[in-house]
Amino acid sequence: MGRATWLLITFIILTIASATVCAATPNDFNVVIVHTGKTKAVNDYSDSLKDKLSNAYFQDVDISKYPLPHAKEVDLFVASGRKALDYLISKEVSAPILSVFLSRLSYLESLKLREKINNKQISAIYSDPDPSLLIHLSKILFPKNTTVAFVVSDTTEFLRPILEKSAAHFDVDITFSKLTDDHSLYKELNNLSNADVLLAMPDSRIFNKRSLSNILRSTYRHEQALIGYSKGMVKAGALASPSYSVKDIVNESVRFINQYLGNGILPKATYSQLFDIEINDRVAKTFNISLRNPEEIRRRLRASPILSGDGQ
Repeated sequence: MGRATWLLITFIILTIASATVCAATPNDFNVVIVHTGKTKAVNDYSDSLKDKLSNAYFQDVDISKYPLPHAKEVDLFVASGRKALDYLISKEVSAPILSVFLSRLSYLESLKLREKINNKQISAIYSDPDPSLLIHLSKILFPKNTTVAFVVSDTTEFLRPILEKSAAHFDVDITFSKLTDDHSLYKELNNLSNADVLLAMPDSRIFNKRSLSNILRSTYRHEQALIGYSKGMVKAGALASPSYSVKDIVNESVRFINQYLGNGILPKATYSQLFDIEINDRVAKTFNISLRNPEEIRRRLRASPILSGDGQ
């Protein structure tokens, strides 16, 4: 057999081996989605993520019923919700963790509760909107002499610099009032009654099922719009809110996972840059809002960069 033939055979063998390795590598990537019960959102998220990353191997683990698989068999944990994240942190798992369906505040609280976190690769796609998005949304809906208000508590004080920076960027006047105790909320709302808009971010001391209806009554009385952080708030009577579908979170998760596959590093925790806009048309008419097309509002929001979509 001649030298040329041997070279050809060697080339074919190496090519086949290389192709086999490349094809096998994605299949060797094991993702465990951790949750505390299969809700519709968890089901949809899990099914969609599997479809998008069809070459990876997925397991779903309900930690209220089953133990985690052996650590050596896991390349990435996806924690769905607060209990799942807290559980993985408490177990000091060695594989990276991606947190989904959790607000930035809850995510930071989970990290603070654990002074010693051996796993440096913990990241998140926050379930709440970027604060700068709410400022920009206020400016679009109230383009003239926009004034917004925000009630901070001890747990949301960290948002003040972000909101101030965004307000300056979008030429919006912002006023803050500090919640001193659980009984001072309506006093603080009265102090902010001159603003066009009251902004809402996740904070159970201020916005909860018991207080929301009273807050909405207060804003109506002051002829003030409430811009919230979820579709549910708009249904309850808020003027508008960004909203995030399971599809949005899946697409962001794919981006995170592909980056991790590419360089071994998860992106920093961040707000999702994929979103829809919910508008309460009845409330918009009350405030004489001329722009009520969610797609047009979304287009204008996407045209400006998110200012505070930073990490932890």
